[in-house]
Amino acid sequence: APFVNFGTTIEPTGKRTIQVNANKLTEDIAVSLKNGSIFSISSEVLDRDGDALTIHYDASAAGSYVDSLILRSGETETRVAINLHRINPMTIAEAVTQEDNTMVYLNEVEVTKKFDTYIYVRDETGSMLLFDRANGATGKRYGADVKAGHPLTGVTGRFINYFGVPEVSPTAQFKI
Repeated sequence: APFVNFGTTIEPTGKRTIQVNANKLTEDIAVSLKNGSIFSISSEVLDRDGDALTIHYDASAAGSYVDSLILRSGETETRVAINLHRINPMTIAEAVTQEDNTMVYLNEVEVTKKFDTYIYVRDETGSMLLFDRANGATGKRYGADVKAGHPLTGVTGRFINYFGVPEVSPTAQFKI
């Protein structure tokens, strides 16, 4: 892969597994990281005929992190960029100040009411609507099993001020 992109996340830890294959090499592949402060790897040597490599991250603070994965076999070397953008989740009061179509990641919220595709949520700072159109891949709504009183974590989506009603359209499955 030209790079390993963890994307934008609120999770302080995570991992991604990649497959490393090499043709016409005579030695196994030595694996290292340029910095290794946020990222770590599951192995320092991979079989030249192909092995899985798991890259872990541990980023307690919000920020953008970049490192280089160095793969070396004999005189052959390649570098693969690793990217991670870690953000802190926000309160509803913080989310409603965002520009339209900004991705927001909410702190834990509580469901106050649910009507079909409309899920009303609140936290200690305010309330807003989750407009649950559905997961494009499966067609199932993200909040299909949600009921009033349920706490939700991992609410991620695009914010829009819909004629004065602050709303988030979820883009990923959240947890009850």
